[in-house]
This record gives sequence, C-alpha cells and structure tokens, in this order.
Amino acid sequence: MSELEYLKEALDHVDYALDILRKVARKSRTMADSLEDIIYHLEEAGDLLDSMISRESSK
Repeated sequence: MSELEYLKEALDHVDYALDILRKVARKSRTMADSLEDIIYHLEEAGDLLDSMISRESSK
C-alpha cells in the first residue's frame, strides 16, 4: 500500500469517526457538549489530511 493510500484510508477513518460522534451528539445533549471539541479537532485533522492527499496526488 502506498503512502497516499494510507492517507486516504486515514481520512476515511476520521470521516467515519465524525459520523459516529455526530450521531451520539444528536442523541445526547449532555454528551454533545463534551464531544464538541473532539468533533472540531477531528474536522481539522480531516482538513489537514485532505490537503496532504491533494498535494501528494498532484505530484
């Protein structure tokens, strides 16, 4: 597996984790407050991974 494929796989996992955490946040208001920072940071990580993938794909 190439580095680019690993990055894409990592992004898929981040996106999946975000989906799960958003579902939990919708079901539980008390947990939503606690999950807010985690979701934010995972979104940022996803954006950074996406940028890396774009850079690597254009080489």
